[in-house]
Amino acid sequence: MVLCRHLSNIHVATRTQVQRWIEDGRVTVNGACVRRTAFRPVVGDVLTIAFPPDIGRPRPLLAENVLLHILYEDDHLIAIDKPVGMVAHPTYRHAEGTLMNALAGYAREWPAGDRPSLVNRIDKLTSGIVLVAKRAAMHAALQRTMSSNESEKTYLAVTYGRMDVDRGRIDLPLTHDATDRRRMAVSRTAEGAPSVTLFERLDRVAAPRVGLSLVQCRLLSGRTHQIRVHLAARGWPIVGDSVYGGHDWSRIDDMELRARLKAFDRQALHATRIALTHPVTGRQLVIEAPLPLDLQELLTASDLRVHPAQAVRTIVTSKRGRRGYGRTPGAPVFQVNDSRSGRYGSKEQLPDASLTCLCLRRQDELRGFQHEPAAVELRLAPDIAGRGILVEFDRHRGTQRQANGPATILEMKNRFHRCESPHFP
Repeated sequence: MVLCRHLSNIHVATRTQVQRWIEDGRVTVNGACVRRTAFRPVVGDVLTIAFPPDIGRPRPLLAENVLLHILYEDDHLIAIDKPVGMVAHPTYRHAEGTLMNALAGYAREWPAGDRPSLVNRIDKLTSGIVLVAKRAAMHAALQRTMSSNESEKTYLAVTYGRMDVDRGRIDLPLTHDATDRRRMAVSRTAEGAPSVTLFERLDRVAAPRVGLSLVQCRLLSGRTHQIRVHLAARGWPIVGDSVYGGHDWSRIDDMELRARLKAFDRQALHATRIALTHPVTGRQLVIEAPLPLDLQELLTASDLRVHPAQAVRTIVTSKRGRRGYGRTPGAPVFQVNDSRSGRYGSKEQLPDASLTCLCLRRQDELRGFQHEPAAVELRLAPDIAGRGILVEFDRHRGTQRQANGPATILEMKNRFHRCESPHFP
């Protein structure tokens, strides 16, 4: 094994930094300076590293003003819908622009002693829910809860391959890949960490010569890359996952679908739901993150449909109706994404402009937009940047989730006639 590989387990530096140390003469073998990264030590050789003076020193966390998509928040915890491309925690390659940088900026107004700490992490190219504790004691309590049977972590994934079973259990121990520690692999020995994933196929399409499936996965353990490795090991690699083999687009006959899959440049994996018992209140807390636009477009192009039990209608934009097309002048017209029917961008008019009694959660709860006490209300709420966002508030569960993208307060007031939200002056 070459010298650089022998030093790959140094966790305070990247492989590129280790290579630079070797080239700069900071590494010696048996007292002799070696500047070749391809040098091959033998058994019994003594390797010495002269670390740079700043190595291992924690860098101060830079607070940044970044818009966060907040799904839920109380005095103890906060749930964030992390977008694709955002790293969870600062690293040597990503010292800025991470979720923790954004949380540090958001926490400026928190009480003294409160600071954000991540309870769970998801990969840079995975979207969805990240739980954040506001205090150290809450962080420890949430970690105990999330590692127990009192919690559920659910993901949605689009995979290649013909999944001929409706549901199942993948019980394969995982370990670091022997040739690249950044990758995980199924362990063939007793040294692997126990890892269990439950899966259910929600839909599938032929996609000639390959096959595509929409899969819901539930984690019973929380290993690095667990879902990606488990599904790939069963022959169902996730679309867009170049690390674990998700590049079967080249074998699909449909040229248009092939081009769409080729252009999908991240793993089609979304942390869609977390359910847990709140460590402080003892109440059941269910937090859901809507599918991001790129995954919605991928499902539409693939003709995959989310199972009705998971169908969610999301308000995207709204404006006052005009004459024609059977609409009432002045009443709001909403652009709706309906993941059950696969209709995205359809325009619907609601019979009441009130912002506090609109049942807009699941299609089977709408009942023709009847005027009845809504289990889920649509509310206007401010976010950290002083913008207005539509929030769906569930009375029964006491949870809330963002219903659409941000808009300025003025835009929100202009979009709705008779805006009566107490959150705005």
